[in-house]
Amino acid sequence: MVTKPDPTSRFARRSERPRSMAETMTPAAEPAEPTRQLTARIPESLHREIRQYVAAHDITVQDLVRSAIVEAMNSRRADD
Repeated sequence: MVTKPDPTSRFARRSERPRSMAETMTPAAEPAEPTRQLTARIPESLHREIRQYVAAHDITVQDLVRSAIVEAMNSRRADD
């Protein structure tokens, strides 16, 4: 019996499995502005959802977090 491979398996083809933490945390090409590291504690369930989201949308965790922060700040500035 032939079964469909599990895309979340660590043995799945590279393009079909979630990326490693190192891959999702690799900084995107940015201007020469220095960067700082931000650490936040979040529930494991949210972390799992984030990892699934970034894998499905082929973006990095860093890009998702950065854009969410910028969007939240812009929204709050518009309300002021």
